[in-house]
Amino acid sequence: MLEVLTARSLTVTYPGRDVPVLKNVDLTLQAGRIHGLLGRNGAGKSTLMHTLLDLQPAISGHVDRAPGVRAGWCAQKLVIDWFLGVTDNVLLGARLRGLTGRKARDAALEALSAVGLAGKAGRGPEELSGGEQQRLMIARTLAYAPDLYVLDEPFVGLDALVKENLMSILRERAEAGASILVSSHELDVLGSEMHDLTLLDEGSVVFGGSTQGFLEYFVPLDTVTFVLRHPASEGLLEALGDIEHHAEGDTLSVRVESGGLIGELVALVAARAEVLDVTRNKPTLNDAIRAAYDHPGQHSKEARK
Repeated sequence: MLEVLTARSLTVTYPGRDVPVLKNVDLTLQAGRIHGLLGRNGAGKSTLMHTLLDLQPAISGHVDRAPGVRAGWCAQKLVIDWFLGVTDNVLLGARLRGLTGRKARDAALEALSAVGLAGKAGRGPEELSGGEQQRLMIARTLAYAPDLYVLDEPFVGLDALVKENLMSILRERAEAGASILVSSHELDVLGSEMHDLTLLDEGSVVFGGSTQGFLEYFVPLDTVTFVLRHPASEGLLEALGDIEHHAEGDTLSVRVESGGLIGELVALVAARAEVLDVTRNKPTLNDAIRAAYDHPGQHSKEARK
C-alpha cells in the first residue's frame, strides 16, 4: 500500500520550554486509509499535525511526503478569509485544486451542501455561528479534494447528522485513494471508520497500529456472561480458580482472552450449574481508550498490527 507520508523520530520544542512537546514520534500515513490521532488535551496532537505540514519546525527527525501529494489542512482554530463571502471562501479550495468557472463553483456548492451550509451560501462568514464557521473550513478542504487530509478536531460544534454526512464523505474519499489523518474526541462517529490509530501521551507515541490491534493491546479480554437458574455455588466459583470472574445474583461474568475459544469454559460452568443463557461481549473502542488514558505510562511504544 502506498505510503503517502512518513515521519521518523520527530522531536519538537517550543521556546522557553525545557521539555519537548513531541519526543521521537514516528507516524506512517497510507493511501486509502483513515488514521485516527488520539490523546488527552496537551498530548501534542495539534503540534504533530503542524509539524507534518511544515508549519512547525522539528529540532530532529524528518517528514517525507510522496512526490506530488497535495495536503489539505483543516485547523482546530478558525482560519477564514473574513473579507470574502461563504461561497468565495470555499471557491478558494476549488481553485487551488485547479478548477475554474462552473466546475469550481459546482465543487464549492457541493462541499457546502455536504456540511449543511447550502442555505448560507450567499452570506458572509461573520453571519455564521461558531459551528457553521467550523463547517465552512471543512467545506473549503473538501472542495480542494487533496490527496492527504489533515483534520484537527473537525467535528467540534457539528450536529449528529452533519457529523455522519461528513464521515461518509471522508470514507468515500479514502475509498477513492485519499489518506486521512483526523484527531477527534467524537468516537461515536469515528470509531468504526478508523483503520489505524496513533495514541500520544505527553508528546510520545504510546501506540501506533491498526484499530483492531489497539483494542487487543489495551483491552485484551472479552466478558462472557452466564445467566444461571440459581446463584453460582461455591463449588463453581472454586472451579474457576484464577480465572477473573464476578458473580452477582444469578449472573456470572467471566473474563477470557479476546478471540479465544470458550467451549471449555462453557462446559465447566454447565457441569456445575444450570445455564439459561450465555453471551460474549467484546470491548469497544471507547473501553480501550479509557484504559489507555487511565494508565498511559504502563504501555510501551510499539506498533501492533
